[in-house]
Amino acid sequence: IVQIDLQRDLEQQGPFQVILHKLTDLLLEADQGNATSTNLVQRFQVRARPHTPLAAKRKAVRKLLDRCRSYDLIQELEICRLERAISTPAFVRLNTSDPEEMLELMRERHVTFPFVCKNIVAHGSASHEMAIVFGEAGLRDIRPPCVAQSFINHDGVLHKVFVIGDTFHVVERPSLKNFPAGKSDQKTIFFNSHDVSKAESASHLNAAQRDESQTAEQRQQLSPQVVRRLVEGLRETLEMSLFGIDIIVDRESGHHAVIDINAFPGYDGVADFFPALLMHVQGLLQAHKPSDGVLTNQRL
Repeated sequence: IVQIDLQRDLEQQGPFQVILHKLTDLLLEADQGNATSTNLVQRFQVRARPHTPLAAKRKAVRKLLDRCRSYDLIQELEICRLERAISTPAFVRLNTSDPEEMLELMRERHVTFPFVCKNIVAHGSASHEMAIVFGEAGLRDIRPPCVAQSFINHDGVLHKVFVIGDTFHVVERPSLKNFPAGKSDQKTIFFNSHDVSKAESASHLNAAQRDESQTAEQRQQLSPQVVRRLVEGLRETLEMSLFGIDIIVDRESGHHAVIDINAFPGYDGVADFFPALLMHVQGLLQAHKPSDGVLTNQRL
């Protein structure tokens, strides 16, 4: 196993049999016009041999950098479009700071109060900074461009699905408490999603408000069958094998909703992650056995 230095020629560091990468920072900087990052991304794409399997293709990672694109992608999956077993909460991209225009866009896309306001970019520390807007007065707190996504009560439980090749692992985390449906005069709540949903979270937005009388069995449950179908659909569509999905379950209907997708997440809470990753890499090697003298080096 070797660590690739993108500042150096890949030909001098390889050949490689499998490349695991997380180019999210570089891709984001390149999309924002950074010439150095653009050059590095282009060099990586050209120099990485076409016969070398990648854990994630550049175009797939780019899709997941934009929350709106990733939500659209979810809605196009067969399990969402035809079976309606899972979906994303209603959402709309807001590029205006005019409250009336915001309301019109929300009506067109069926986004209701309260809603969660998120950064368009689904990567980096700023992507965790969010707000819950409860009424029209709160629209003035929004700083576009952003995504407005209807809030769904889910009993303060977030299901983080971590995909490793053909397998997936579900880790339960704390999440936002329930709020009354519909408009209200409550002031906008600003929060960091990482702080609210980390394993040891003790935020006033979740732990202190959890209904202690409600057992896990009484809550709406996550369906392994639905999750598996979703993972299979995303893996095929994205052509990625290492990604994460954040899912909540509507407390009233039991309907599953995807609220975020991440490329190569942290895998916190996944037991035996590295053995699972190694098995996945071995599977990639078996599927792309060297032939005709190509990629005979055993480095990964």
